[in-house]
Amino acid sequence: NGAVVGVTVTERGTNNATTTDVNGQYTLQVTNANSVLVFTFVGYKTVEIAVSGRSVVNATIETEAQELSGVVVTALGITREKKSLGYSVEEVAGKEMNRVAQTNVLNAMSGKVAGVTINQTGAAGSSVSMVIRGATSLSSDNQPLFVIDGVPIANTLNNVSQIGDDNRVDYGNSIGGINPDDIENVTVLKGPSAAALYGSRAGNGVVLITTKSGKGLQKTTVNVISNTVFEKPYKFLEWQTKYASGIFPAIPVGISGNIFTDPLGVSDPRFNPDYVILDESGGAGGPQLDMGYNAIQWNSPLDENGKPIAIPLVSHH
Repeated sequence: NGAVVGVTVTERGTNNATTTDVNGQYTLQVTNANSVLVFTFVGYKTVEIAVSGRSVVNATIETEAQELSGVVVTALGITREKKSLGYSVEEVAGKEMNRVAQTNVLNAMSGKVAGVTINQTGAAGSSVSMVIRGATSLSSDNQPLFVIDGVPIANTLNNVSQIGDDNRVDYGNSIGGINPDDIENVTVLKGPSAAALYGSRAGNGVVLITTKSGKGLQKTTVNVISNTVFEKPYKFLEWQTKYASGIFPAIPVGISGNIFTDPLGVSDPRFNPDYVILDESGGAGGPQLDMGYNAIQWNSPLDENGKPIAIPLVSHH
């Protein structure tokens, strides 16, 4: 499809050689009329043509795809041939991170690296744990050391804020702040020997993350990536909308005519026969809703004496 510059033209069996110019032309004085010319160029197939007494020898060369030996980044930016390493190394390309959109880069790696377990502690945005080749300690979270563009990152799981006695919110761990779209590739080094240069923190392995760079581009390039992640609301189980809070399914004595159907309402002086629930109970196995039962509830109105009035037990779903 055009002239190829720099093709090496050699008289076979000799050191007599030259290269093609910008027009793809060359001049070579051969030793005899029966010589064979060898045309070679990196990335192209080698071509041999006999001179056969001609003064002009034209050649057409074709491209040839060759797979070069791959290298991987090990520690501190050092590259080695993968086959020369004495430990297991696995790589995940950046494009694999975005095959299915994820809010956390570790979730995007789930199922892509052998021997790695990835779990999320709660809803979207919460902490994500990564363990390589199983747990090794009972006192730590067993996560590997994360190194992002040469910078070590601690990915602990204790970023939890508590409001009041029981409202705990997990705001996620450090690795959740990395945009999966910015990742060029991820290299996972397994085992302590793989991370000797990083010290004791790397005893559970190392995850090397390389982010994308515009270095080497000849012109301004803009990438636009957009995705939306939906989280399905929690679906309440049937019993949570079918029964009131309490310790056991109770029936008001006034309806059943049997004191054993509501022993709390009889044995506890605080209760009357219409009180079939224990409001301060954290359980959810009380009387069935929408059955015409009345009970004193947290939102019960007060009578003229300031005592709560029993109101119908109904579901609100």
